Amino acid sequence: MTHCLICGGTRFRRYAPDFYKLEDQHYGLSECTGCGFVFVQPWPTAEQIAGMYSGNYHQECFDSGLSDGGYFENERKLLRRYEEVVHRIERRGGSGRLLDVGCAGGLLLSVAREHGFRPEGVEICPEMAQQAREHSGCPVHTGTVESVGLDEGAYDVVFMGHVLEHVTDPHRMLRAARRALSDDGLLAVEVPSFINSFYYRGLRAFYRIAPVKPLPMFKIVPAGKHLKPYHLLEFTPKTLRMLLGQEAFTIVGKHHAIPMPDCVLGVPKTLTGWLLKPAFMILHLLTKVGFRGGSFTLFARKTKDK
Repeated sequence: MTHCLICGGTRFRRYAPDFYKLEDQHYGLSECTGCGFVFVQPWPTAEQIAGMYSGNYHQECFDSGLSDGGYFENERKLLRRYEEVVHRIERRGGSGRLLDVGCAGGLLLSVAREHGFRPEGVEICPEMAQQAREHSGCPVHTGTVESVGLDEGAYDVVFMGHVLEHVTDPHRMLRAARRALSDDGLLAVEVPSFINSFYYRGLRAFYRIAPVKPLPMFKIVPAGKHLKPYHLLEFTPKTLRMLLGQEAFTIVGKHHAIPMPDCVLGVPKTLTGWLLKPAFMILHLLTKVGFRGGSFTLFARKTKDK
């Protein structure tokens, strides 16, 4: 990348070296000195990006290390999470026809329909799109929100849950979402924020001395191992606000959350769980008073004067 996707700046500093690995190529994270936007450097090729999502991505990597097992093996946990998502959308006035961009196996579609929405999905993986149709009974378009030919102004709500960090052109995706939204439609964009959080560097230091297995959700893995660069982009509330403003959206709400990994839920069964649970509970409480958690959601509506 030669210029920042958010502010257009051309000056970057190293944020985290040797962070990912794909095939024989190592990837680090760079930060724009102008706006603080963090992104993968060097930029993977289109073929490499497509290859990462072939095969068993939704089985192995769908939850960023939060859960053991694949998408449908965690159905109960995901349904609880999507209940909270739909409630937050309803509290911001969302209703009617809903589009879930990157719907995976369609569990959010099922929850939304139970709440009276008329949901549809978009999923780039053909196998998952078919499973979403079968599981939810809702219409699901195979492809991207830019490519599937959605009707202009057709949707009252567009939800993008942990999608925008995976794409090479977030501007293009948001323009397609804006086009698909009705004039008073609601956009909800949820992205991870661990990498840009105040406690991330502390966790990396903790893992160097603690006798516990690192968690992929923190992008911290045992020495000599690497994750693939699934997350090309790392947003903060500031940079996502800037991006949405550039695409003629007005922010109407936000929500911070701290997703809980399986190892700290209930009574921990491992040393890792016992060591991490107090920290996660503190972080969860901090999000209630506005501190950034492991993910955040911005809610926005179309800017009417454009």
